[in-house]
Amino acid sequence: MESTKLISYIRHVVSHEFRGPLAGIKAVTFLMRRNPTPDQVSDYVQKIDQKVDTLTHHISDFLDYLRIKEESFEIHPEIVSSREQIEKIIHLNKQSISSHMINVSELPDVSITVDPQRLQQLLSILIANAVKFSPEEKHISVIVEIHSEEIHISVQDKGIGMSDKFIADLFDDEKILESNRTMPGMGLCLYIAQHIVKLHRGQLSVTSKENKGTTVLVKLPILK
Repeated sequence: MESTKLISYIRHVVSHEFRGPLAGIKAVTFLMRRNPTPDQVSDYVQKIDQKVDTLTHHISDFLDYLRIKEESFEIHPEIVSSREQIEKIIHLNKQSISSHMINVSELPDVSITVDPQRLQQLLSILIANAVKFSPEEKHISVIVEIHSEEIHISVQDKGIGMSDKFIADLFDDEKILESNRTMPGMGLCLYIAQHIVKLHRGQLSVTSKENKGTTVLVKLPILK
């Protein structure tokens, strides 16, 4: 990776992904000085919290990317219940996402060896992307199935979709760093998600049709 590409990417993120949330926080703090009602204060605090979360996610993604390139990105696997872990992750995402309905299939219960925090990061990335690129269609589906010695987790949306070329570029960090994307905010998150899956000896794939929606499928081994 050339340092100039990384510098260019940092400039793009700071200009576009950081400036928006910071401007939003500034606007809300201005409104809070104008004697707001208690309900308005509650709404303003929630908006600030959302903006801070956005900034935190961008910073975390960038730091994780650097760890991947430095080969210091680690997982700490544990033997856990698939149902218990996925239920917990879905619950957390439902709490933080009010704009969309997350529909979940019946969850099978098998033992899997995963890093619980990284599994939460992985599924949260996939759900957040599905929400982000489905501005009109408000239903996101999470489908979990057992296939032989694997657990398959699909996150599906009926949003704007992607072309085949765009899908190929999602996992090429050089392309991500050097291009100004037509889908702002995508950034490095799926690149990081794929790395998380690989460290768990799994597979991640994306199928999509423009204006029809996208399905991201994660396959992870189950414990025998």
